[in-house]
Amino acid sequence: MTAFRAAEAVDPSQAPAWCSAVDLDRATQLDVRALLEAGHDPFGVIIEFARSVGPGGDLVLIAPFDPVPLRGVLAQDGFDSFAEQVAPRLWRAYFRRSITDAGGDGPAPRRWQEADGLHIDTGNADSETAREALAALLSVTPAGFDVVAHQAEAPEMREIDLARHGWRAPRAEGGPGAVRYRFTKRS
Repeated sequence: MTAFRAAEAVDPSQAPAWCSAVDLDRATQLDVRALLEAGHDPFGVIIEFARSVGPGGDLVLIAPFDPVPLRGVLAQDGFDSFAEQVAPRLWRAYFRRSITDAGGDGPAPRRWQEADGLHIDTGNADSETAREALAALLSVTPAGFDVVAHQAEAPEMREIDLARHGWRAPRAEGGPGAVRYRFTKRS
């Protein structure tokens, strides 16, 4: 495990070799600038996204600064990291989970970000795993940010305490075998 770097501009040519192999189309990506601008702490959302990264997988974080404390936290969870400043107040932090870090019994639900919100795909996970993953993401997502759940079947909504976390009832999209639920948090 390599140590994370201090919050200073670095020469991209100093990046570890694994950074040049990061496939941005396949990496889990999260841009936390909107969360920060809205006054929300993105830590919980970042940790939930990091949970979906399997051994040898990558997480790419876009932020207005080098997230040095976060890099230290994720290092304890098996991630190497490197951050580069790509423009004023625009940093890209790369995280790669160690291949030796098994971290779980099976593939974690995939998480990603699109313009319409944070997405989670529970794939073929059993209903308990899918429900827990969705509830965990809902519990850390602040108001003003939708969560879109991609699931093979309808989740057991009564077991996900939506009201306690301030979420409105989901709106279903799609059809059998490919159901999408949009969760919107009340302000």
